[in-house]
Amino acid sequence: MTDLKNIAWIDLETTSADEHDGSILEVGIIITDPHLRELTRVSTLVAPKPEHLAAMAPIVEQMHTDSGLLADLENAAPHERIHPIHVDSMTRNLLDTYAVRGQIILAGSGVGHFDSRWIRRHLPRSAQPLTYWALDVGVVRRFLATIDPDLVLEQYPDGGKPHRALADAELHLAEWRAYRDAMRETALEFRVALARKR
Repeated sequence: MTDLKNIAWIDLETTSADEHDGSILEVGIIITDPHLRELTRVSTLVAPKPEHLAAMAPIVEQMHTDSGLLADLENAAPHERIHPIHVDSMTRNLLDTYAVRGQIILAGSGVGHFDSRWIRRHLPRSAQPLTYWALDVGVVRRFLATIDPDLVLEQYPDGGKPHRALADAELHLAEWRAYRDAMRETALEFRVALARKR
């Protein structure tokens, strides 16, 4: 990688798709170095607004029921459901610890158009050290599918998507590693093919 910064693989579980009318339920973060070696990971349950829980669409409520997230929130001790302001402070401290020259790369799947919006809205202090651009494996996946659908890895080989923040972040990181390793193995052929286009 040309921009040698550490990377924050972030996934959020939320009550809705609308960051202006919803709550974050869970935050999962895996920090890696530029070579994708894991440095640390953290997962936090977030205290949602009761009205946002009550207003969840049936499909979202079913998803968080099936994943066990709603049960974990209900059964958690009060100190285990952290207020978003404190989650923001904790997350910012974590990102600052691993930031390089005050910045850390935002990464994941859908982070460029979903998670980043929620972070800016609900975790504004944590948004500050994040790069404005993201490593979005969802974009890579869709790009590869336009070339040949067989290039796309099976995302959830052991079943459906977990819909738990840390587990999803782990899957996104694993998928990025797989595409990176495959590209490295074919880099020479790719460079030759590019040279022909020039």
